[in-house]
Amino acid sequence: MKKFLIVVLVIMSLYTVSDARKLTIMSYNLHHCEGMDKKLDEDRIARIISANAPDVVAVQELDSVTTRCSAYQMQVLGEKTGMHYTFAKSIDFGGGKYGVGMLSKEKPICVKRIPLPGAEPRVLLICEFKNYYYACTHLCLKAENRMKSLPLILEQAELADKPFIIAGDWNAKPQEKFIVEMNEYFDFISDNQVPTFPSGKPRVCIDYIAVYKNSLKKGFRVKNYKVLEEKVASDHCPVKAVVTLK
Repeated sequence: MKKFLIVVLVIMSLYTVSDARKLTIMSYNLHHCEGMDKKLDEDRIARIISANAPDVVAVQELDSVTTRCSAYQMQVLGEKTGMHYTFAKSIDFGGGKYGVGMLSKEKPICVKRIPLPGAEPRVLLICEFKNYYYACTHLCLKAENRMKSLPLILEQAELADKPFIIAGDWNAKPQEKFIVEMNEYFDFISDNQVPTFPSGKPRVCIDYIAVYKNSLKKGFRVKNYKVLEEKVASDHCPVKAVVTLK
């Protein structure tokens, strides 16, 4: 009987390890792929992303002409990284479209584009994958507009039937009201004491990754987080985390 119990425990432990899936996630404000050297270089951005081998990347500040239904710049990054690409328009700009996007190894099951309130239009992009949701937004510079966006973000997180992760450039410092209130409903994967902007000599944290608190009950765990030292490719540093999902 004792030997039988030992065998059962070993099998259960192996099942638990194999059932936990490691997920590498990133968020990056690309500054429309224009670096601090004033060069527009999608290749450079694609190399940075590929070097970190993410499963999914939330990208902000895409500004380009369009090809069919997707932003051309997003399409280029998808081709260069070998990842699926999803684009969500915030506004028409300069003869093209401006917004946020998602690069992912796994093709999204479903995609939502939710307009956010404010005089300067912003958007919440949500991609559903097999084991999680990943949302991306680039919030307005005005604090009142960010606060108006919070109920819409919470509404989508509450609807989620699996871990709901959200990332992006939120244009708010850790001590500001939006981040303080987000912390009531979300656990921050990112270390909000580590600055992310400007990339040459970071002084403030305005780029974040967070997970809806109910997700922790669904087997979500954080392994590590890092602000990547990329000083030239964009005016923001990319942020990266490794998590596990049951």
